[in-house]
Amino acid sequence: MIPKHGLVDGFEKEYGTFSMQELVEHRGQLGLPIERDIHWKPRPLKELE
Repeated sequence: MIPKHGLVDGFEKEYGTFSMQELVEHRGQLGLPIERDIHWKPRPLKELE
């Protein structure tokens, strides 16, 4: 699989690489999967707070 690059905003902001398989398999504290934000629009990292 081709690694993906992105910003994760969880307990702290972190930019790095990850696999889509990691995201598909991840479950939070309640056992729920990660959901995609269908309203997300790409923007430069410098615009993020």
